Amino acid sequence: MEKEIFNKILSLKSEVDDYIEQAEDILKIDIFDTKPVDNFYLLFDLVFKNEYTIEGFDWICWFVFEKRGRKEMKAYDNDVEILKNVEELYEYVEKNYKIKSKINK
Repeated sequence: MEKEIFNKILSLKSEVDDYIEQAEDILKIDIFDTKPVDNFYLLFDLVFKNEYTIEGFDWICWFVFEKRGRKEMKAYDNDVEILKNVEELYEYVEKNYKIKSKINK
């Protein structure tokens, strides 16, 4: 996957999350489990599962759903902190978890 597309998808996901939080704060209702939101996350899953192994998809999900910019959330590989930012996430999943049939396309 091209880096620009990867970054844009993560940026859009962040925008959707922010919109959901703002809408819920204003409307005082839970809109997270609505069809449009479900469809967006399904699309997110399909795009990344098409490019990366399940382990790579898990790292992406950890980064965007668990870490979400929190500095206290850290991941390590051989005692070295990894995945501190989107750039490192992209490089890590591209190098280690790209679906083999996608490597030479």
